[in-house]
Amino acid sequence: MVSNTIEQQATVPTDLAGRLMRVTREIGVVLLRLRQENELLEFVITRITQAFRIDYGAILLHDGKMLTLTAYSGSEDESSSPLLHVFNLVERLMNEGATDVQVLSDIDASERGEERNGSRMGALRTLILTPLAAHATPMGVIVLANTDTRSLLPTELDALRLIGQLLAGRLREMRLQAKLDATARRLASQSERFDPNSTLDPQMGMANKQRFLEGIQQGVSDAIQTGGHLSLLIIVTDHLQAISQKCGNAFVEEVLSRMAKDIQGSIRARDMTARYNGEEFWVLLPSTPGIGAVVVAERLRERISEMTFQSQEGPWHLTASIGVACLSAHATSSEQIIVKAEQCLSQSQRLGGNQIIFDWDEALEMMSDE
Repeated sequence: MVSNTIEQQATVPTDLAGRLMRVTREIGVVLLRLRQENELLEFVITRITQAFRIDYGAILLHDGKMLTLTAYSGSEDESSSPLLHVFNLVERLMNEGATDVQVLSDIDASERGEERNGSRMGALRTLILTPLAAHATPMGVIVLANTDTRSLLPTELDALRLIGQLLAGRLREMRLQAKLDATARRLASQSERFDPNSTLDPQMGMANKQRFLEGIQQGVSDAIQTGGHLSLLIIVTDHLQAISQKCGNAFVEEVLSRMAKDIQGSIRARDMTARYNGEEFWVLLPSTPGIGAVVVAERLRERISEMTFQSQEGPWHLTASIGVACLSAHATSSEQIIVKAEQCLSQSQRLGGNQIIFDWDEALEMMSDE
C-alpha cells in the first residue's frame, strides 16, 4: 500500500533553512566543476543522503526506454539495498509523468525486512522521489528512502526541487555539449572540402559553410548585445535518395539548384543561406524571433511543395522537412541553436516529412518573458 498523505512536522529547526541553503549552493557550485557524469551523480546522491539524514539514496536515469540505477549511497552496498524492492514502483511512478517531489509512506515492499549476508535490512517506511525533468521530459529521478516514517518540511521540499532542477540542467548541458562537440568535429571535417579563401559555394552561389558559421556566430553575438532575435532553418528535401536512385545524380543536382534559387528569392537580403551536407539548406534569419521563423519556414515549405520537375520517369512533386530553432534562454550560442534545429529536423523526418517542427514551449516561454 502506498499513501501520499504525510503530516508535516510541527516545528522547524532554526538552522534548517540555512543548512539546506548552504548544501544546495555547494551542490550547484560543484556541479559546474565536475566534467564526468558518473562523478556528478555520485557526488549529488552522497551529499543529499548526508544532508537530509536519509538511510538510502539512489539516482535512476531514463534512457528513453527504462530506468537504470546509476548512483547509490547507503549503509549497505548497492546489491543488498532495499531500494531494489521498490524499483518497479519507482519506474511505474516515473512513467506516469511525475514532475514534482513526491513523499510516499507505508511502503509494503519487503516490509518486514530480510536476511542478507548475515544482517537484517530495515524495512522501507518512506520513499521520496525528486524527478529530474528537462522540458517536462523526465530524465530520471533522485530516490531517497528511510526505514522510519519521514515527513518533509516545506523548506526541505523547496531544497529538493532546486537540487533536482540543478542536476537536470547540468546533465542536459553536459549531454548537449557532447552533441555540440560531435557536430563541431563533423562540420570541421566537411569544411576541409571547401576553398578557405572563398566565401561562396561555387555551385549554388550561396555562402559556404565557413562563411555561414561565421555569420551565425556574429549574428548571435549581435543579438545578445542588443537584446534582439535570431533564428535558423534547416531544410531537407524528402525522399531525395529515392529520387536519385530513379533519376540519377544529375537530376538531383538540378532539383537542388532550383531549390537554392527559390529559397534565395524568398528571403530578405540580410538573411543568409548555405548548402550543407549535400542535401541540406540552412537559412539564417537575423532579427527574427522563433514564431516569425516558423512563418518563413511555412512559406518555403509551401513553395517547395508547388515545385514540379520533369524527368524521364515522369513528373516529380517535392516536399520538404524543416527544423526551426532560435536564440533563447536554452540556446545561447550558435552551436546550441544548430543542435536544436537538427533535432527538430530529425523529428520532422521521423514523422513523415513535409512539415515544420519547432519547440513551441520555448517560444511561449520567450513571449511570457517579454
